[in-house]
Amino acid sequence: MELEDQASNLRLIHSGSVESRPAVCEPMPPSLVKHLDLIQGSGGALHRELFVDATSSVVIMDYQNPRPLRSVLDKIQSAFGLGITDLAGVACTTRKTIYNWLEGTAEPQKKNLERLFQLSVLAGDWADAGYTKERAEIRQPVVDGHSVLDLLSEESLDAELVLFAGSRLSMTKSKNALANPFSS
Repeated sequence: MELEDQASNLRLIHSGSVESRPAVCEPMPPSLVKHLDLIQGSGGALHRELFVDATSSVVIMDYQNPRPLRSVLDKIQSAFGLGITDLAGVACTTRKTIYNWLEGTAEPQKKNLERLFQLSVLAGDWADAGYTKERAEIRQPVVDGHSVLDLLSEESLDAELVLFAGSRLSMTKSKNALANPFSS
């Protein structure tokens, strides 16, 4: 059943902790739905998961996540192998602001949330593709003299170009890993 057909069957089945997820539900394939761990509103932070249940209905589960921003920042850091300084650069903010977000003493502004959303989706795509997490490779010029870190730090984030750079790095790494069959 197509996602559009399932949209009419949307239903909220649970608000609570993730441990109480119904056993009959399975995660929806990422090719159908991409979601972000961070949804901010005036009522706080909410984590949303989408599932397809045994009747092929889309099931939405919402629950409070006390540290959603930390999980998003960790996801971005781990996908690209970034330190705090690099994370601040790709988030177009300062190290102090990143630390304030992590400590919970400040909340991101709307423009920062939009940037974190873009980076989080891109980090998921990067990790799904199995691209490198090595800091040295992220800093290596790969597209027109620009590194992946340079591309991530640009004001206008070009996700396709970043993923292209990741694929080019993967090909370069694979080419170097192949042994010469004619050497003795």
